[in-house]
Amino acid sequence: MERITKISKLLFFILLVIGFLLISRSFLVPFLYGLIIALVVYPICKRIEKKGIARSIAILISISLVLLLFLGIIFILALQVNELNKELPQLVQGANEELLKGQNWIVSNLGISLTEQNNMFIDYKKSVSGNISGFLSGTAMGLFNLVIIPVYASLILYFRNIIVDFVISIVGTKYKDELPGILNEAIQTYYRYIKGMIFVYLTVGVLNSIGLFLLGVKYPLLFGMLTAFMTIIPYFGIIISSLLPISITWMETKSIYIPLGIVGVFSFVQYLEAYFIFPYIVGKQLNINTLSSIILIIIGGMIWGVSGMILFLPYIALLNLVSKQMEEFKPFRILLENPTVKK
Repeated sequence: MERITKISKLLFFILLVIGFLLISRSFLVPFLYGLIIALVVYPICKRIEKKGIARSIAILISISLVLLLFLGIIFILALQVNELNKELPQLVQGANEELLKGQNWIVSNLGISLTEQNNMFIDYKKSVSGNISGFLSGTAMGLFNLVIIPVYASLILYFRNIIVDFVISIVGTKYKDELPGILNEAIQTYYRYIKGMIFVYLTVGVLNSIGLFLLGVKYPLLFGMLTAFMTIIPYFGIIISSLLPISITWMETKSIYIPLGIVGVFSFVQYLEAYFIFPYIVGKQLNINTLSSIILIIIGGMIWGVSGMILFLPYIALLNLVSKQMEEFKPFRILLENPTVKK
């Protein structure tokens, strides 16, 4: 009976945590992204401050470096898109010709007239337009997060002494001596996390490029790397980037087999990335075994979507790091940690 009571309390606590995560998603997701940026940028900011520069200016410089890197990636992608845009008229013309052939095939084989097809297309446009408000609200929230995340990161860096004092007051004197080491290792943990993410995108880009090269697609390295890095944008990134090689190849070869091969390559690599590459590389960097990494990614996706898949791993790794000072959490560490890593 006592064991059943403990299990019931544990299940209730888990449900309570999940409910809190779901309710507070709008606040927690951008805040936790900001905390990751703050932890990664902190060593740079600290180094600048040691040169006698004011903290606010050091934070501004550090965050600006991150933003410039992000904008630089967007600029490079924009240049590549501009090059491909020169072929757009030819692609549009070819697409219209293929569309007309498809409509004529439908008329001949299915008996649906061009007028009926056009009416069906108009009805589809109306149904899509009905979701515009939801799409715009999601876009507005995304733009808001792009603004608020650097703000959170800057404020966390500026008020870091207050935050540390607050944490010390919560943990009490028992773990006061261990806290500096925990915080330092937390910074290293997030550094390894970012490094792991970079390795993931490079690995996915190389695999995409090899697959496209074997299919005989033009610009395999460009399209492979573009598709890999565009996966930063959830769902829409890979769809938009994959349409470029698919469309160009279709227009040039007039064959459906190579475009289907491209879809197959991207789908296979995405499967590897989601269930093997990301859990192994990032999980290894965070000292979390592959099984636990996959479970955390799935649970994170169920609760917070793509953001959960990205955020759950590093923050569970942080909790695992903190639990090393608490013997009662030893089973938790055994479940999470990579058994090949000895400390």
